[in-house]
Amino acid sequence: MDKVKKGINNQAVGFLPILLFMFLDNYLSYLSSFTISFIFCLLCLFFFQIFMKEKIYQLSLIPSGVTFILYSFLLLLIPYQLLYNYTPLLIELLLVIVLGLTMLSRRNIFQRIRNAPISIAKRAMIRTSINEFYLVSQIFLYILGFHSLFLAVYPLILGDIPNERLDFVVYRLLPVLFGLVIILYEQIRTRMMLGKLDKEIWLPILNDKGRVIGSMAQSVSETSNLKYFHPIVRVAVLYKGMLYMIKNEKHVRVSPDHLDYPFSKYVIFRHSIEGTVREAIGSLSLDKSVIPHFLLRYTFENERVKTLVSLYAIRLETEEQLQHCKSGKLWTTKQIEENLQSDIFSEYFVRKFPYLQNTILLAESIAQSDNG
Repeated sequence: MDKVKKGINNQAVGFLPILLFMFLDNYLSYLSSFTISFIFCLLCLFFFQIFMKEKIYQLSLIPSGVTFILYSFLLLLIPYQLLYNYTPLLIELLLVIVLGLTMLSRRNIFQRIRNAPISIAKRAMIRTSINEFYLVSQIFLYILGFHSLFLAVYPLILGDIPNERLDFVVYRLLPVLFGLVIILYEQIRTRMMLGKLDKEIWLPILNDKGRVIGSMAQSVSETSNLKYFHPIVRVAVLYKGMLYMIKNEKHVRVSPDHLDYPFSKYVIFRHSIEGTVREAIGSLSLDKSVIPHFLLRYTFENERVKTLVSLYAIRLETEEQLQHCKSGKLWTTKQIEENLQSDIFSEYFVRKFPYLQNTILLAESIAQSDNG
């Protein structure tokens, strides 16, 4: 499973021990409820610790555990009668405080992850888990914080009219229901995210030596502030000594709306480069006379992307073959030279044009002269 997908799990589940405590307190003594719920929290921590080998991080168990520890101090400091009557409110307020302090640590945590000496793949997985954790924590903080504020004015709204059933719902039942709704919501949301990621294009992540160290969704890579190193194939098309060029679409990351090769494709995770070349040229791969020739492999990097480029070339002999390419135009070497500084060609193409000019274009020029 991909590292990013492993980082996506229902972080709201880690708040179940707190919800269990609030629920049991309605039927058992606060001390029995606390003991059962705290043991359950420890068992959950132990359970997910076993799965750490599978990189499952249930980070929301940490604020739950801290909340229980703070409550244990209240057992020593607050009189029995107050704990008996106000335990649900106290545990809710403690959780709100812990979550508020947790949200303040967000920037520092991400800074530490960014500077940690770990692989890019592992960093992506940890960042995904922490993002999910902070999202869920924020939802719990807002809802429980609003509920706590409501409880402060609730007696004023109710006045002197006693209503034990309504009090039970407002003080004890609503926080549990809120928590269960959040857990259900997060379960649906994470399932939808995983379903969407299953349909994603997954790209290999390379290290500086060009070796695959993991994979990630293309959409995640494109929206990330970090540059991930991915392999890509590019195919130049030659026809009668000229280069066939097309205009890039607006959504491409490098030089949108600039002239470039007609075929370019990222290598998908666990796909071969040769297979990707065949996929890139599409129906031309069925023509036995069209043979992709490998030219060179090099690293391309600018302010937005970093790619390991495998550059290929194909020679087309007929106009029928040329029609299999996207709508474009044939360019002679001289025309390209005259327009090279006019910012109409892609950055990919401009950087390697001198190489093409001194290799395949020169060979094509000689061949055309001999044929003439």
